[in-house]
Amino acid sequence: MNLYKKYLCNAPLKDRDIDTLILWCTHYPFLEDFIRKAIGSEVSLIDPAKETVLQVKKILNIRGILNSRNRQANHSFFINGDINKFRNTAENLLE
Repeated sequence: MNLYKKYLCNAPLKDRDIDTLILWCTHYPFLEDFIRKAIGSEVSLIDPAKETVLQVKKILNIRGILNSRNRQANHSFFINGDINKFRNTAENLLE
């Protein structure tokens, strides 16, 4: 967490008087509590993944191709790194 402290708790980010922070990497939402504590509650956090899902759902609905059945999802993960590291991280983050 030292890198996060370096970038979030210290200048230049805190000195910029920002009102909104977009969480860029896919793992940042998992650090949301830490980020919130570091930058303060007055800064809005935006998770682009959530916004993307909402837009895709809206488009699928407009086009009449939204699957509204509550079927069990099948998940596939494609990675370009060490599969064991990915598995361990995913199990820790997703419980």
